[in-house]
Amino acid sequence: METMSKISNLKLPTALFILIPGIALSSGYQTITPEMLYATIKEGNPLWLVDVRGQSSFEQGHIEGAINISPIALAVKNLPKQKTLVLIDDSLGQREAREAADILVKKGHTRVNIMSHGMYAWEAEGYPVAAETKKRGVRNVMPHDLKWTLENSIPVTIFDMRGAAEFNKGSVQGAAPVEGKDIYERIKKLNEMIQKQERKDLYKRLEKGKPILLIFSASDDAQAFTEKLVGKGIDIRYLHGGYEAWVSLDGKRIKKSIGDCPVCPLKEQKK
Repeated sequence: METMSKISNLKLPTALFILIPGIALSSGYQTITPEMLYATIKEGNPLWLVDVRGQSSFEQGHIEGAINISPIALAVKNLPKQKTLVLIDDSLGQREAREAADILVKKGHTRVNIMSHGMYAWEAEGYPVAAETKKRGVRNVMPHDLKWTLENSIPVTIFDMRGAAEFNKGSVQGAAPVEGKDIYERIKKLNEMIQKQERKDLYKRLEKGKPILLIFSASDDAQAFTEKLVGKGIDIRYLHGGYEAWVSLDGKRIKKSIGDCPVCPLKEQKK
């Protein structure tokens, strides 16, 4: 914090404060693209980079000079209100960064920004990353984060990696099934689809920063399968706990997906 205290006030160009199309932001804070943030840092303009991710994620890779402060901690810390703050996140839709931004705005900060698309986008551009650990694992998404993402219409491409029979019983809103007789064939087909789309420059520009989320069954090794698909410049994540964890968020979803199953625990509880 001693280094940060030496930073002088920054008057950023208006062009840095842009809105991401299709994403509504609360009044009081803006977004800044990784490209603009990198250019600003390279020019020597002073900023406070606040990484709101967990300590483990921060140690696996962060922007040099960033400080690691959770949204909860920001609620009690007193940061200088005259400073320009850029919040760094990696959650789906930058949920944690948005929560942190709301906290800061309510505390009177007027120069709050969120880096669009999070650390993934920064790394995808090939910008330097400081790391305390060597290996970064594939990213996962918690069910409640997915629910928030869908409720707020955050752009995300969802592929259901389960079999057709399971998919037809119930699926996540907007999820597309991947054909194949087993999980290995479905992984292979999805990989071919991704590689085909990667060769289309127009597609890459239109979909830049839009994450891909995979839905597996709870019994599948989601992390191992997702690692087979991870490639440079592609943000691929998996739903933690699989589809079963998703339906457990809401009893109504469970009932809808299981139909009239006579041995389901939910139905037994209602008797």
